[in-house]
Amino acid sequence: MKNYIRVSYGIIMLWMCVACSQKPSDNMLVNSTLVLPYSTSDAALAIREAVQAIDRDITFWEEKLERTNQGYLFLKKLSICYQRKYEYTGNPDYLLNAEELLLKAHQEAPVTIKGELCQAISRNALRMHKFEMAKRYAEESLNYLPNSVQSQLLSFDALLQLKGLAVAEQQLPNVKYQSIGTVLRLARVKQMKGEEQEAMALLEQIGQKAQKLHPELAVSTWVELAELYIRMGMGEKAVKAYESILKIDPINYTALKGLAWVAYAYDKNIETAKGLLRFLQQNRETSPDILWMLADIAAYQEKTELYQELLRRFMEVTSTGVLRDIYLTKVVELGVDHPEYFPMVLAMAEADQAWRPISSTKELLAWCHHRSGNDYEALRLADEVMQDPTGLSPLALYRLGVIYQDLEESDKSSQLLEKAQEGRFYLGPRWTEELQVYMAKLP
Repeated sequence: MKNYIRVSYGIIMLWMCVACSQKPSDNMLVNSTLVLPYSTSDAALAIREAVQAIDRDITFWEEKLERTNQGYLFLKKLSICYQRKYEYTGNPDYLLNAEELLLKAHQEAPVTIKGELCQAISRNALRMHKFEMAKRYAEESLNYLPNSVQSQLLSFDALLQLKGLAVAEQQLPNVKYQSIGTVLRLARVKQMKGEEQEAMALLEQIGQKAQKLHPELAVSTWVELAELYIRMGMGEKAVKAYESILKIDPINYTALKGLAWVAYAYDKNIETAKGLLRFLQQNRETSPDILWMLADIAAYQEKTELYQELLRRFMEVTSTGVLRDIYLTKVVELGVDHPEYFPMVLAMAEADQAWRPISSTKELLAWCHHRSGNDYEALRLADEVMQDPTGLSPLALYRLGVIYQDLEESDKSSQLLEKAQEGRFYLGPRWTEELQVYMAKLP
């Protein structure tokens, strides 16, 4: 794999022409290894127009709701509008609006509709990381739709977060046919078990099929595929996956954010990455994930004051409510090394691990204890994680490797750090540099 990736990003030029019906702007960021042409003004207009169209839909369904006796149908339509608005704005209040509407619809709807509404409530809860709620309504939906594949898959998604892979996987054998959603979960299982090639083959197989039959599932497939490519060091393929998303949704936030990460992690094209991230940030009501990505870049560039400011803004935005739940892991990761935030993030990590005693929460709590000097507790938790390390991110593997190296258990440290190094483009330049320092200490 080459260190630098030469890609034309022509799809973004096409995106600007199709989405905005204008010629591409000369406003582009360029360096010798990567060209990312986009027009910020045209793209911003496209995003604004998309949100305005959603607002018109909201008004339309609200007027329908006032004139009907079957309000549950229009309540669900409204909930979908608010979920779409969240996608464009990042404001979690719209997910709460959707939840309120769906719960009201569930209360009013006849029995024949309740199963479908339970699924919608569960799906919306998953997006807000309300995993217990998601599990409860997925199980309730099975009371109304006992053979529903969608209900079983939603139950899998919730159990994966609450109980871990071993428990969640028990939901999948009950599925009677290989739907696109089922294969998507099977690929996720294989990836968590370290079978990346098999997972990649499954995702590539269903990507083209989903594009023709279920565009929304195609987007989900290519998002997972792009992230897997990044973990496996396949930057050019990750770009192609994001391009496939943009062909379906020309202003897809996840794809554009992913392209920014590729520019940063693969090409170290920091100005291009920051330009795209700031454009996305300016056109969203809430964007904490952009703040932490910009903070990561600032730390890599050793811009201490900028890093501190971005960290402060991130912690302020994610301090309460739904955003705290969605970004809990990042809150802990960023705050653990800062005395002003450490008591808060330690309490968050402890509560999360007690609520969800799975490998990822134990690893994060172990890291908190290690950074505070509580090595006995850090080692105890790390040893528990090593009994079932499935599904851990390269960053989690790196942290475990550091814990074991600092506590002079070099055999375990070597295995973990070498595995983490395989995902160096997922880690990004900042953490990869720190990883190399620890790799150099290995015997």
